[in-house]
Amino acid sequence: MRRIHYLTCALLALSWTAPLVAQQPTGTIRGRITDNGTQQPIVGATIAVGTRSAQTHEDGRYTVSGVPTGSELVQVRMIGYAQANQPVMVAGGDTVVVDLALVPQAIGLSAVVVTGYGTQAAGNITGATGNLTPDKTPAAIRCTLSTACRWGPERAADSRRAATP
Repeated sequence: MRRIHYLTCALLALSWTAPLVAQQPTGTIRGRITDNGTQQPIVGATIAVGTRSAQTHEDGRYTVSGVPTGSELVQVRMIGYAQANQPVMVAGGDTVVVDLALVPQAIGLSAVVVTGYGTQAAGNITGATGNLTPDKTPAAIRCTLSTACRWGPERAADSRRAATP
């Protein structure tokens, strides 16, 4: 009986101290991500800090909370831009501000083959192929992903109509 009493006391003591060990101090990282050339905010960029991550809002701002204290690396990724890295030191309960400007970077994509089959209401088409290269693309429809996001579908459609001969 006495052993059960000691065992119960030991388990209670461990259960009370376990939450204290798990509650390590954390900090917050916040900031703004912009385009290096235009200084416009970048929408939808992914910010990763250790196992935590966030995405930028319409104004390019982000907040990553619950970051463990110590030295961390802020990584920012966005299609059409070079990745940016910034080392930071996070203290418990503090907020660190990290503003970064991303540099546009062209991305080489591999060829895409599209094949369609079906019925036609008007005409008798058996097959068609085409090849679109950057030198044949009208300048009016060349833009980065962030530019297209800021324009919205209406303005992007207007630029395609303007580029059509």
